[in-house]
Amino acid sequence: MALLRVENLSSVHRTGGGWFSGAPRVEVRAVDAVGFTIEEGRAVGIAGETGCGKTTLALTLLRILPPAGGTVHFAERPVFRMSSHRFQRLRSDLQMLFSHPNDAFRPGWTIRRLFQEVLRLHQRELGRKESRDRMETLLDAVGLSRDCLSLFPGDLNLFDRQRVCLARALAAQPRLLICDDPTRYLDTVSQARILDILREIRIQRRITLLYLAREYAVAEHLSDEMHIMNRGRIVESGSPDELFHSARHECTRQLLASGGMM
Repeated sequence: MALLRVENLSSVHRTGGGWFSGAPRVEVRAVDAVGFTIEEGRAVGIAGETGCGKTTLALTLLRILPPAGGTVHFAERPVFRMSSHRFQRLRSDLQMLFSHPNDAFRPGWTIRRLFQEVLRLHQRELGRKESRDRMETLLDAVGLSRDCLSLFPGDLNLFDRQRVCLARALAAQPRLLICDDPTRYLDTVSQARILDILREIRIQRRITLLYLAREYAVAEHLSDEMHIMNRGRIVESGSPDELFHSARHECTRQLLASGGMM
């Protein structure tokens, strides 16, 4: 069964046309008639150069940015036609791991409080001890010490902060995890470790994965199926093996030629 079905999805960025600007207002289709499906339990990768529309796509799927057209169905439910209240109840099933961990943190909050916020929103039935056990189990899953709960994100290095973000996203017990190039700002060793953690978690927790990346090799490393994105559109699709051996689009060939960390 398709857990996520995206059909003819578009999203527009509007630039220019301000009060003190002589430039005309311009609409740019950051996502242009994109369509794909993800079967439950599968991992799908979308690779494309910076600015191709990957992050806009992710934010539109989560209704953080408004669509300009098209439909998205999650578990057969129409995401854009839901009321805000009904969609909020669905959000525990849809979680996102951002490129930079700081995008997920609130200033002045300890890691414990950041976890508590997620559990309050999405796991209200948990008692105090159950919540503490959940936090500690998730920190164990990403290889972090339980002592970090009393720390602030700024006390940790970038790699550890990204692991906190992953554990925090998992606290909601999502069915789909959207990863927006989460290794982008990490060194090569940390990149490989994040990918290994994601692979283990996907298997152990049976989470469906949408992985967005600039480098083909990074997305391919986790994915059962790949889509190549260029200027807001999906220009080629196939299994990683198919694209590696018989890429047809120039953008795909350029991504393959550029290599990557793997």
